Amino acid sequence: VLARFDIINVKNPQFRNQYIATTAIIRQFTGLAIANARRYSELMATRIELAESEEKYRFIAENTKDVIWVLNLATQKFTYISPSVTQLTGFTVEEAMQQSIADALSDDARAFVEAELPRRIEKFYSGDQTMMIETHELQQRCKSGELIWVEFTTMFKLDEQNTITDIYGVSRNIDNRKKDEIQISLNNTALQQLNQQKDKFFSIIAHDIRSPFNAFLGLTELMADEIEHMTIVE
Repeated sequence: VLARFDIINVKNPQFRNQYIATTAIIRQFTGLAIANARRYSELMATRIELAESEEKYRFIAENTKDVIWVLNLATQKFTYISPSVTQLTGFTVEEAMQQSIADALSDDARAFVEAELPRRIEKFYSGDQTMMIETHELQQRCKSGELIWVEFTTMFKLDEQNTITDIYGVSRNIDNRKKDEIQISLNNTALQQLNQQKDKFFSIIAHDIRSPFNAFLGLTELMADEIEHMTIVE
């Protein structure tokens, strides 16, 4: 249409200015439409990619045996816990979400976290980047009341101002391994004690038989020196 309009009217002064203005407006809107279409296409592609990634992460979180969780630092409340928490502790996700750190951990583990977390945060803000991720072995409470050993790996989540907002965590059941390690340690301690008792026993024996043995040795030496002058009866 513009090409036909150009052929007929571009030489007519009455339409020249109107033609130029109209053409410029149409070209401007055409460029904007193309740019918007490109941005929309890129946005949709990003959303599709993000949705696929979220689906993959959701699948991993909901099917792994490890418990994945998020704790809000300000409220000290869990904002997410993966379904595997039921297999680990017996609590449902809803029940676990209502727990505090004190509820979830043993008394010793709770005392450790209450002392360790502020120290870790302070060191991180002081520039110690090694505090970003830490792993600890602590005891966690089950719904049955049993305490099990769990390996906790935690990582800080930061906002744009590098302020810690949340703690990401992964909990893994290491109860059997930990109990085996404790039993091995107890066995090694018992073995060391037996070796110490053995050494003490032989030390006592050596001391107690030294005097009689020396006396017997002296007698045999005397007999060896005098045997030529002794009778068979003597």
